[in-house]
Amino acid sequence: GKLMRRFEVSMLEESAEQIPSPKLNLTHMSKLVLDRVNDLFKDLDDHVRIIGTADRLSFTSFDDLGKFEADFHKGDDTTLEIECSAEAKATYSVSYLKEMFKALTELSDIVTIRFATDMPMEITAELQNKGTAKLYLAPIESE
Repeated sequence: GKLMRRFEVSMLEESAEQIPSPKLNLTHMSKLVLDRVNDLFKDLDDHVRIIGTADRLSFTSFDDLGKFEADFHKGDDTTLEIECSAEAKATYSVSYLKEMFKALTELSDIVTIRFATDMPMEITAELQNKGTAKLYLAPIESE
């Protein structure tokens, strides 16, 4: 006959404990439409250099085929908000960013990224009245 397997999973209790966020001095913030961010990363591999200024968020990537560049500008249909106290430049892993943004797509339509020169990136998404997800990604050392 057939093997019948049955699993019982106990309910997890909701914890009231707040996990503190790392204390980072992040100088650039962009609030973006997540679907458009995912579109940007579809054809990228390896790593991407991100530069944030008071009016723009720029993405540059190099591979064997050449150079890729894309810009989100303050006030365009992707960029909902930009705040910048100092220009920020850092390089991050495309594969990790793709996975993080893809995971958040199921939970939110908008993502906020904060970073500073050669500092970790903080990625935040509001979870449709169910809280907030915060993810962090360390930069790749600049060459």
